[in-house]
Amino acid sequence: MTGMVDLLQPGWGAREFRSLRAHRPRLKGSAPVERTSSKRPDAVVVTAVVSLSLVYATLRYNVLKGVPWADWPAYTLNKAIAVAALLLIVVAISRLTQRTGGIGKLLAAAGVLALMHSLLSFALFSPAYYARLFESGKLTFLGGASMALGAGAMAAMELGARRSDEWTRPQKGKGLALVAFVGGLHAALPAVPTWLEPGTWPGGMPPLTLISFLAGAWGAGLWWRGHRHIKRVD
Repeated sequence: MTGMVDLLQPGWGAREFRSLRAHRPRLKGSAPVERTSSKRPDAVVVTAVVSLSLVYATLRYNVLKGVPWADWPAYTLNKAIAVAALLLIVVAISRLTQRTGGIGKLLAAAGVLALMHSLLSFALFSPAYYARLFESGKLTFLGGASMALGAGAMAAMELGARRSDEWTRPQKGKGLALVAFVGGLHAALPAVPTWLEPGTWPGGMPPLTLISFLAGAWGAGLWWRGHRHIKRVD
């Protein structure tokens, strides 16, 4: 658990971004280049992603599907923060491949949300909340595979928090793409049958599991398309 504290440090990419800023060339006689924030400050991005995820999850599950409001603080919140963590990772991949800003704070927020998701899932882990994962009181094959993928994604994030300062930008991009794709699969495996019945979606709103899978695949695709353009920064 001590390693998770490292997630709160802007390790995944912040050092390289500061280095690029510090060595940006400027014309002779011009004023020093000021350090400016991203066009979309990290706090705004995190707040927007988390807020949209919470609104979507609340509307779909509690308002339209009829999930009891007593389950909002754990069940609905857990779904929202899970997809928010994955979306923040995808935003970080986009920034990393396009060199449009730092990623450390985004990944710190994603790490905190992912940890919260893990802890809440442990508390809720029962057939009463995750009926598709169980059969005759035991995990199904897909349920077990989903749990293993989720554990793998968390382990990869922990490794990144500890070792990111030693990694090049391509290595970080590859690691984040892997986490995004595995995280999407973790959400998708037990829920694919529900994707094939859009008529049963509350209010026609797609399941968060489908959104998570598409986001993870999109993040992996962003890296695949842009990884050749990421230069190594020692």
